[in-house]
Amino acid sequence: MVTIKIYIEGGGEGKDLDSRFREAWSKFFKSAGLEGKMPRPVRGRGRGQTYDLFKAACNNRTRLELPVLLLDSEDALVAGHTPWQHLQHRDGFQPPQNSSDDQVYLMIQVMETWLIADIESLKNYFGSKFKEAKIPAWQNLATVEKQTVL
Repeated sequence: MVTIKIYIEGGGEGKDLDSRFREAWSKFFKSAGLEGKMPRPVRGRGRGQTYDLFKAACNNRTRLELPVLLLDSEDALVAGHTPWQHLQHRDGFQPPQNSSDDQVYLMIQVMETWLIADIESLKNYFGSKFKEAKIPAWQNLATVEKQTVL
């Protein structure tokens, strides 16, 4: 059986955050129906650190391991570009040897977009203190630039 390790950008510093990060992503994967074939989340912290961990995993992998890279896109993708083309152009990241295009995935431009993606949950969580009018009603959050979201 192949072990999938997903190298994920984010998470901050500290051992407590390591376990909380793994726990949160494991809950996410479980809720996505992956129980019994769960990938192992690996917290990469910063963008460059995450890429370096993924690259090392690709260079040292066995045939029973599949490393996967998950990064914020940081910018809108150019139409027709693959995720690797985006990362090469934006960050100078080259695909490691022993890797393929289906091992790299890009999230939304900035993680904070996820916080405003579900207005109903925000209302439920914050109750009457939530000021919905402060968040624009964008039609397509994936196209909203990082600085606009922030």
